[in-house]
Amino acid sequence: MKVLLSCDENPYYYDFWPYAKKVWEERIGISPRLILVNKKKETTEFDDDGVLHVRELDGYPVHLQAQLARIYHTKLFPDEICLVSDIDMFPASPTFFNPTKIEANCDKDSFFHLNPERREFGQFPLCYYCGYGSLYEQLFEGLSWERFVGNIIDMNFNTDKFRFSLPAHLQGKKLWFSDEIFMFSQIQKKEININLNNEMIGPRRLDREGIMTCNFLTLLDEKVVDIHLPRPLADYQDAIEKIYYTLTL
Repeated sequence: MKVLLSCDENPYYYDFWPYAKKVWEERIGISPRLILVNKKKETTEFDDDGVLHVRELDGYPVHLQAQLARIYHTKLFPDEICLVSDIDMFPASPTFFNPTKIEANCDKDSFFHLNPERREFGQFPLCYYCGYGSLYEQLFEGLSWERFVGNIIDMNFNTDKFRFSLPAHLQGKKLWFSDEIFMFSQIQKKEININLNNEMIGPRRLDREGIMTCNFLTLLDEKVVDIHLPRPLADYQDAIEKIYYTLTL
């Protein structure tokens, strides 16, 4: 089983990799892989640190490439279950992310969603789809990486179409929800089954600046399921590292 994360070279995201990697490995027991969209390097295999380098495509928003890379590259693991997550998200509850539960709810014809909360446009969040790489691959319809990104652009999941006002930190990124809407709509189009978890995260997510005042005991007794970390890491490093060391004791 793998958890796939992706980002570009922006330190707002890339700086989280060594921390997220170890939390997934040691707290949850799922092997993480990072797809790094970058300006210079292209590799065909993951390196010893679990990183695959994908050269940035010209003419497409790099933040969109960074979002989509974790979905598309699941196809490199056709016979393994791939969970997709955000690089700035720490999993905190081994019970919620139990690999045995995930395996029991995935098969070659069915996705499993760990947190099936409806979002802005009726879609599920990208965190946390689980499924075999071969099942994800069906969604891409044989397209190359560049054609896939171009196809998403052509689908034009622009938030203006939904009369949705982006929050301040996302201004100008009107394709921000493309990964989630693509996954949800394509699964429906192909009539692929999604098994839904019998619980949702809801208020059990520790969000952003909440880490500054959190009770660390809630991390040990699993009252917190996951932690959405504030950015940039450098501005919150002391608090983030306290949580990191708590989760990897």
